[in-house]
Amino acid sequence: MTSKNEIDDLARALQTEADKYNKTSPNVTQLLGHADERFAEANPGVAAWLDNLIEKSDEDIWWSDQRDYQGDYSKLGITFEAYQVGYARVGEGWGLASRVVRVNRRDGDGQEGQQLIVTKWHQVGERVVGAATINDKVVPIRNAPMAVRIRALALVPKLLRELTDQVRTRNAAIEEATKRLEK
Repeated sequence: MTSKNEIDDLARALQTEADKYNKTSPNVTQLLGHADERFAEANPGVAAWLDNLIEKSDEDIWWSDQRDYQGDYSKLGITFEAYQVGYARVGEGWGLASRVVRVNRRDGDGQEGQQLIVTKWHQVGERVVGAATINDKVVPIRNAPMAVRIRALALVPKLLRELTDQVRTRNAAIEEATKRLEK
């Protein structure tokens, strides 16, 4: 049986951790705001989404009960929703963003941990296939759940490198196209 002392001890522990969280969590938001400002200053005009997926809570994970075209459940794997972090057009401007994607993980097909981003399954004759499309609802990272913002903060350097590479590639393509036109 639970005693008042046990409840009081657990409540004090919760209060200590909640106080710490409430003091430190604004740092995450401030650092993401700073990163967002730096992205805006650079104004790359290029969208990039990282392949690091942040799974939603267990309550949102669901297991597919459909079979593939050969009637094999193991090749289908599991399907779940996850958050994806990137830099994209958000409303009228650009910024750090998140979106929810649906992912099919096919662990049984020889490529352990392979993830394919899909939104829904389609029945095509006797075959079940995944549509390689993504949820279009993009929201500013500041509106993402705190757990996503915490993980996103660690991904900012990777996103900066990804965008730099994409802009560098586009610059090279423009330079090459311009050289051809000048000849």
